[in-house]
Formats: sequence, C-alpha cells, structure tokens
Amino acid sequence: MSDGAISQDEIDALLSGIPMDGLNSSGHVGSNPAYNYDISAFQNLANDLKPKLEENINKCEEFANIRRKLRKEAYEDWKLGNITEKEYNDYTKEYGEKIRQSEDTIDKYYEELKEFD
Repeated sequence: MSDGAISQDEIDALLSGIPMDGLNSSGHVGSNPAYNYDISAFQNLANDLKPKLEENINKCEEFANIRRKLRKEAYEDWKLGNITEKEYNDYTKEYGEKIRQSEDTIDKYYEELKEFD
C-alpha cells in the first residue's frame, strides 16, 4: 500500500511468525518454508519401492547366473569340439559383457536400496 499501512492478513502473518514474502525479519530467505511435507506420503512411496527394487536385484542376479551357465556350457562345447575356438571366444565375450552389465546394475540397485534404510 502506498500510505504505509499494512493489511489485516499481513498483521496476522507477522503475529503468527509466517513471513508474507518469504523473507524473515532480517530480510533474508527464511530457513523454514511456510509449507510442510507430508512425511508419511514419502514413507509410503519408499515402502512401495523397496520390494520392487529387491525384486529387480533378484532378477538381475538370475540373468547373470543364466549367462554364467551359458558361458560355462560354451566352454564345455569348445572342449568337446562342438564349436570352434572363435565361436567360443565370441560367446565368452558376449556373455562376459552381459554378466558385467548385470553386476553393475545389481551394484547400483544395492546402493539405491541402502538409501531406504
């Protein structure tokens, strides 16, 4: 207001300690916002996500184990002469890369899972 008067809303805000413009009495942004988060909503979200994350870890571990088995079978096939050395090397490279990808994903999921504790 141009006459220097303040409104009733501004008076009520000052009396309640809630700044109208987001600034505290020293003119700086206050450390406590004028709104509150519903912590239970965040906790419910975390509770919903944790089992899904654990399920993803289990699936990644299953895939990694399947690829380890396939890599071992490729080795046995090579030793028996069922595949060439080049085929064996190609399989080893392919399965090795996929196993490493699964292991990296598992590590990432475990790090994310730690954040829920």
